[in-house]
Amino acid sequence: KSKEKLMRVSSSVGNLFKIIPEYFPGYVEKRKKLGIRMNGIHPNDIAGQQLLKADPTHFDDAILIPKDKYNFPADLAIYDNKISYMSPEKGGITFIIESKEISDVMKSIFDMAWEEAKRLNKQIKK
Repeated sequence: KSKEKLMRVSSSVGNLFKIIPEYFPGYVEKRKKLGIRMNGIHPNDIAGQQLLKADPTHFDDAILIPKDKYNFPADLAIYDNKISYMSPEKGGITFIIESKEISDVMKSIFDMAWEEAKRLNKQIKK
């Protein structure tokens, strides 16, 4: 339902697999058909690495960051005028904040983190 063609996501892919195993590949294929790309920041773990390998077309942009330094026990998605948080706690808890002003702030913060994540990713590859 996203009107924007870019979602910003910080997540532990492993958590998403546990909460909603049907998430992949159906959801990703649906986004591709709608032309909605994703910029994702994920811990550099097995699930994150599998996510990168699962997208040979590089439709989405994903950056892996050091998992020992940056822990993602919950997930964040920013799209349109919404911020969605999801936690694996108690089988999965999700809530969405709908506010243009708050989503604009979170998009700016995410974009700043995205630039730093690129730098951290280069350090991992060395």
